[in-house]
Amino acid sequence: MVQVPSNETDVEQWWNLQLASLPKQRRRIKAAVMMYTAWNVWKARNREIFDHQHADEVQVLGKIKAEIMLQKWACGSPDLELFYLFHVRLLIQRVLLVLYVI
Repeated sequence: MVQVPSNETDVEQWWNLQLASLPKQRRRIKAAVMMYTAWNVWKARNREIFDHQHADEVQVLGKIKAEIMLQKWACGSPDLELFYLFHVRLLIQRVLLVLYVI
């Protein structure tokens, strides 16, 4: 799963470390989930700062899941579905923790 980066680790180094040991198919899926998570956390923070609309972790998680499923339906990716069934919830929760802390 996703490890919390140390203070000395920059984002690129942390990102590469998370994906380095995975086979190509799993690496692409995990990278996609990490991107959807980072994007939705960014949007949630912007909504809170600029629109004064607070979203808790459960709401952000729901938006991440919805975007992943929308991507799956639009592109017909069975890979995301398999990954989603087994790992997405824990992965997203850990990435949310990392991104909210940073």
